[in-house]
Amino acid sequence: MEAMNIEAYLKRIGYQGSREPTYETLRQLHRAHMLAVPFENLDIPLGHPIVLSLPSFYEKIVGRRRGGFCYELNGLFAWLLEQIGYEVEMVSARVFDGAQPGPEFDHMVLLVEMGETLVADVGFGDSFLEPLRLESGDEYVLYDSAYRLIGSDSERVLERRRESDWEPQFVFSPVSRRLAEFSAMCRHHQTSPESTFTRKTVCSLAMPDGRITLSNSRLIIGSGGQREEWEVRDQEEYRALLKDRFGIDLDEDEQIDRLMDPGAKPSENLLKHLRSSDIRGAAQMATQATAGVTRIAEGVHRSVWGTMGIPGGKEPGLTRGITGLIYRCVHDGTLLLGKGLDTVLATLEPFLESAEKAKPETPERERMLAALNGVMGDRLVADGSPFAIPMTVRLRGKELSGQMPPPASEVTGKVLLLIHGLCMNDLQWRVQHKGEGFDHGEALERTLGYTPVYLRYNSGLHTSQNGRELSTQLEQLVTFWPVPIEELTVVAHSMGGLLTRSAFHYATQETLSWPAHLKHIVFLGTPHHGAPLERAGNWVDVILGSTPYSAPFAKLGQLRSPGITDLRYGHILDEDWQGHARFERRPDSRKPVPLPEGVACFTVAATTATKPSPLADRLIGDGLVPLNSALGNHKDAPRNLKFPDDSQLIVYSTNHLELLSSPAVSGQMMAWLATS
Repeated sequence: MEAMNIEAYLKRIGYQGSREPTYETLRQLHRAHMLAVPFENLDIPLGHPIVLSLPSFYEKIVGRRRGGFCYELNGLFAWLLEQIGYEVEMVSARVFDGAQPGPEFDHMVLLVEMGETLVADVGFGDSFLEPLRLESGDEYVLYDSAYRLIGSDSERVLERRRESDWEPQFVFSPVSRRLAEFSAMCRHHQTSPESTFTRKTVCSLAMPDGRITLSNSRLIIGSGGQREEWEVRDQEEYRALLKDRFGIDLDEDEQIDRLMDPGAKPSENLLKHLRSSDIRGAAQMATQATAGVTRIAEGVHRSVWGTMGIPGGKEPGLTRGITGLIYRCVHDGTLLLGKGLDTVLATLEPFLESAEKAKPETPERERMLAALNGVMGDRLVADGSPFAIPMTVRLRGKELSGQMPPPASEVTGKVLLLIHGLCMNDLQWRVQHKGEGFDHGEALERTLGYTPVYLRYNSGLHTSQNGRELSTQLEQLVTFWPVPIEELTVVAHSMGGLLTRSAFHYATQETLSWPAHLKHIVFLGTPHHGAPLERAGNWVDVILGSTPYSAPFAKLGQLRSPGITDLRYGHILDEDWQGHARFERRPDSRKPVPLPEGVACFTVAATTATKPSPLADRLIGDGLVPLNSALGNHKDAPRNLKFPDDSQLIVYSTNHLELLSSPAVSGQMMAWLATS
C-alpha cells in the first residue's frame, strides 16, 4: 500500500502512544479508534456513493472527521497498521441474521499476524473494544456483554453473550482478500431494499463505559448498565447532536430529514442536479434553437413564394428584400446576443465552479447529458458546449488517468472494460432486476476476479472518432495500470461493440501495445450490420425533402448525430462516412472489417419473440437490433463475421435494454470467460 499521513490519522483517533508493532500498541490503537471514530452510514440515505478506495476512506474519516461502515473503517485501519509495520490480512465475514449467516463479503474483518493471530474489527458497531486472540478461546468482557471466538481453523464464529445465552455475530474463514472483492456487497448494502443500511440510519460511538447511538430519529445512550432513549425533536436538534456528540459537521445543504426517516420519500431538490456550466450550455442551445427555427420559418416562407413565381434570395431557402432583411436581423441578432452571453458566462464559470467543487454528480443529470450527447453530441463539441462529454475510463465512479492511477491494492491483473451504448453512460450498467441492483461488471468481479472499469463517452460522435480515442485511452490504461495486466476483456453493449471493433482496427494499424493484452470481447446486442430504425429515419429525410412545402422541416430530422447515422449500416471506419453526405440515401458501402484476430469473440442477440421460429428469428429482434445484425450474419460473405456456434447466444422474451439485467446473459458470460 502507498504511504499515508500517519500523524494526521493518529491525531484523529487521539493516540499518542508507542508505534512499535507490538500487541500492546495494537490494543491501544484499536481501543482509541473505537472511542474516536463513529460507526455510521449517513452517506447512504443522503445519496452519496461509498467507493472502495483507501484515499477516499482517508479523506472522509481523517480529512472530514466522519465515520463509516465496516469496509471504510476496517479498510483504513488495515492501511494504518501496515504503515506502522504490522502484517495484516483482510478477510470476508458473513453476518448472522437469526440462525443463518448472510452472503460472503457481507462484512470485513482484519487478521493481524505477530507470532500469534489477532482479530481486529473497528467496523462492526457495538462490538469488542480491543482485539481478540484467534486461538485462545478466552472470553472478552465488556460492560454487560462478553465475546468469544469458537470453531475450527477453517472457520471461526464470533459469539456474544448479553445475559445467559451465546449468540453468533458473524462467521469468517482465514482467507486473505483484496479490498476490491468487497465492492459488490458494498454496493448491495448501499442500494438494495433488503439491506439494513438502506432501511435504517445509524451513527454509533463507543464510550469508556457504554455507547451512544442515533438510530433514525431516536437517541440512545447506554452507560453503566443503564439505558436512556428519546425522540429527536427536529432537524436542528439532529444536526446539533451529530456535531456535539459524534464530531460530525454536515454541510448546510444536506437533507437531514432523510437521516431521521430514511424510509420516507425524499423531497426532490431540483437545483442539486444543476451546475454552473449548465447555465452556459442551456444558453448556447437556446441560441442555436432560435436561429434554427428562424431558418426553418424563412424556408417555409420562401417555398410558398416559390410556388407563386416570386424569386428568392441569393441562396436556396432564403427570402429577399425587406422580408429577407427581417429574417437576417432576427437570425444574426440572436447569434450575436448568444455569443455575448456565452462570453460573459464563460468568464464567470470558473468562479462559480470553485464554490461547487464538493457537489456530487447526480445520476439524473448524467443520464440527461448522456441522452443529449447521443442525439447532438457533434454539435455540442463544435459549439464548445460544457454539455459535451469527454471520453474517460472510470473505476468505482472515479476517473482514471496517468496522474491519478488506482492504488495497486485495489485492482487485479484481470481488467474488464464495460462500454455502454447510444445515449447511455457508465452509470447505466447498474440496473434493477427483481428489486435488486445488478451490474454485469460486479458479477464478473465477484465470480472471476476481474477489476471492472467503465468507459464514458460522447455517443453522438462518429463511431470511428470514438474508436480512435478509445484506442488511445486503452494504450494509456495498460501503461499506468499499477499491476501487470494478465488479460483485458471487453463487454460491450449495443454501439459499444462497434467502438471496440473500430478501436482494435486502428490500434493494429498503429501497432499499439494494448491489443496484445486483449483476450475476450463479449458483444451484447451490437448492431454489426446496422439498425432498421436509423434507416427509417433516413427515409423520413428523403420524404420530407421531396416537396417544397415540407423540405424546410427535413432539417428537424437531420438534427440526429453522426453517432446515430453511423448505425444505419454499422459504420466503424472513417472511410465509411468521409466524403458522403450523412443524410443522403445510399446503399451500404462499408469496408468489410473482420472480428479481431487472436481474440475470443462472443455475441449475444436478443429477441422479443417468446420462442424460436424461422420467421421470428429472421424478422424480430430486440426492438432496436435485428437478430442477424447482432449475430454478425450477412449475405455478403466478406461482411459475414462468422461467430462460432458455441460463441453465440440468443435470449428470447428479452428486449435491447434487458440484456443489461438478464440472468441468462450473465450466466453465459461467466461460462464463456471461465473456460476460454
